[in-house]
Amino acid sequence: MEDVPSEAEELHGELERMLPNLPIASLLVEMDRHTSFLDCFTHAGGKQARSPQLKKSLIACLIGLSTNMGLHGMASSCGIPYDVLAWTAEWYIREDTLRKANICLVNYHHRLPMTAMFGSGTLSSSDGQRFPTRGKSITAPLQAMRRSAIRVIDITQDVQSLPKEERIGDPNNMVTVLEHHEHLTRHQALAVLVTSVVDTR
Repeated sequence: MEDVPSEAEELHGELERMLPNLPIASLLVEMDRHTSFLDCFTHAGGKQARSPQLKKSLIACLIGLSTNMGLHGMASSCGIPYDVLAWTAEWYIREDTLRKANICLVNYHHRLPMTAMFGSGTLSSSDGQRFPTRGKSITAPLQAMRRSAIRVIDITQDVQSLPKEERIGDPNNMVTVLEHHEHLTRHQALAVLVTSVVDTR
C-alpha cells in the first residue's frame, strides 16, 4: 500500500470536515438549483404545464430507480403515493431525458474553474466489460462460443468526470474509437457507449 504523507492526511481530514453530509435528495435539489437538470425531464406527450410537486416526484423516482429501493420502497420512504411515482417515471424518465440530464450535469462540471485543476480532460481511465445475455439483443453482438453479451464501457476523465463526446470526425471521439478499434458500425458504437455524453455547445 502506498504511504501517504501525514500532511496529506491532515489536509484530507480538513477538506472532509468542510463538506457536509447531505441526504442524496438534498444533494439533487442543490444540483438542480445550479444546473436546472430536472428541466431536462420533459413529458413524453409534449405536455408543457409542470406541477409544483413534479420536481419532488422526479427526485424520488431517480433515487428509487437508481438504488435497490425501487418505486415501491421509495413511496413508503418519502410519502409520495406509488401511483404518482409510477406515472412520473413512465411519462418523464426515458433514455433521451436521462441523456439530456447527464449532458447538463457533465457540461456544468466541465465549465467549473476547479475542474481544470484535475487535468486537461485528455486522459481517462477506461474499462470495458462484457455481460453474457440470454436471447437476442441489438446491443449484444454474438461472441465466441455463440454466446451473446452486452458490452459496457465506463470512462472517467482525469478531470473527475464523464467524457464529452466531441463532434463526428474528431479522432478522440469515443464513438470513432469504437468504430475503428472494435470494428463496430456507428449504430453499434452508440449503443455500447452507454456512459458517453454529447457536448451541446
